[in-house]
Order: sequence, then C-alpha cells, then structure tokens
Amino acid sequence: MQDREAVIDDFEQAVNMSAGELERWLRGEAAREVGWTHEGEHESVGHHSGRRIVALLRKRKTDYGDEDLAHCARWSATCIATSPSARTATCARRAGAGR
Repeated sequence: MQDREAVIDDFEQAVNMSAGELERWLRGEAAREVGWTHEGEHESVGHHSGRRIVALLRKRKTDYGDEDLAHCARWSATCIATSPSARTATCARRAGAGR
C-alpha cells in the first residue's frame, strides 16, 4: 500500500461531497437505484461503501487505522479506474464535478 499521506491525499482528491451531502444522497432514490448487491444481502456494495466514507469524512485523519486506510485506497483506486461517465456521485473527481 502507498504511504499514509498519499492514500489520504488520493481519497480527498476523489471525494466530491461532504459527509452531510453524501448522507443525504444515500437516503435518496438515486442511491437505491444503483449498484449491485451480494446474494442474500439487502444493501448494495456501493451503498455500504458510501456509509463507510461518511464515517471516514467525519473522523480525524490522524485516527485512521489500517482498515480505514485500506478502504480509502481501494475506493480511490476504483474511482480513478472508473470512466467519468460511469462514476457515481461520490466517485466523481473534484475537477469534473466540483464540491
């Protein structure tokens, strides 16, 4: 994994919503209409990740543990690899979507 600062920087570059904005989006109809769900589960993978991102945005970066950093790294890498037209609300780069 990249060093801690690089992971956090990539995560911050990829996130284009505040914790409150993301929470509101997750409660909305659009969030329920996207993503895929593991068999037997009721929440999409992306929705679960979005809730995790909300928690990370509310947490002090100095308190990020190894699991937090791993989630940041996976999520940022997925966003960077995803085509701009296929990105969800939280996956849009700041340059493209603004904050």
